Amino acid sequence: MHVCVSSTRQGQPAAHELPAGPPEGEGELGIGAYFIPAPEYAVMTWPQIQQTITNGDLDKLYRHKQCEERYLEWAKPIRQRYGGLETYIRLVRLHWAEADDDEDRDESQQQQQQQQSRFFDDAVAKDADLAKCIPNDWPYGIPGDCGHYVVWCKRPIIHPGLFETADTPFPPGPEREALYAAILFDGIRGLTGAPDPPPKVQGFKTKEVLQRTMSDDDAEAMATSAHAWAGRFLQRYVEQRWSREQWETAWFCNPPHLRTVPGLSHFQ
Repeated sequence: MHVCVSSTRQGQPAAHELPAGPPEGEGELGIGAYFIPAPEYAVMTWPQIQQTITNGDLDKLYRHKQCEERYLEWAKPIRQRYGGLETYIRLVRLHWAEADDDEDRDESQQQQQQQQSRFFDDAVAKDADLAKCIPNDWPYGIPGDCGHYVVWCKRPIIHPGLFETADTPFPPGPEREALYAAILFDGIRGLTGAPDPPPKVQGFKTKEVLQRTMSDDDAEAMATSAHAWAGRFLQRYVEQRWSREQWETAWFCNPPHLRTVPGLSHFQ
């Protein structure tokens, strides 16, 4: 699953909210089960989490062994009952019906939604029927003063339309197409409220593509700009939910080939 990790600053409330219900869940299947993060379960420091996400080394984000073992044991019967974790998350955790909720909207609303919100943007972010933020039931081994959340969405997060808006700073053509293709491979990620200077977001396939036609410095500058543009709506969402004056956050949206729940758009 893909996550927004938030670190609290001194004097702020607890960063990680717990789901409703008992941690063992309900019934034989443990419906709604979750793991409670605690300081003794931390396997990474907050600076390590920030650096891992900015480097794109997302396979180095770990759960504590106890959390991982409990998750794997819990997930087996859940997959059998629901035919996969995607259906469980959709129905149980998000309370979304199998059919797209646009079927319940009138025709004019549908047309407006299709025209203005083909992907996760500010309008989608404010629509509770299209996007929801919930605690990660099985969080990584985060420090005790951190939280781990997932933002789920009924619209794509990485989408070519991000580079087709009227204010897009990249002119149409092969170069823009190459930028988007590389971002589709990289995924998008960022930080807010980070210490100055913040860890540098790097490790872009985009840069490798651009280096074929421009200098290393120009390639790095354009790659950084393109990734910031692709992630602009996620960055705004995170800053509005966790203000940079109160919180430090590190967030990422995995590329399609790395998603464990590919049928539901989400970022962490």
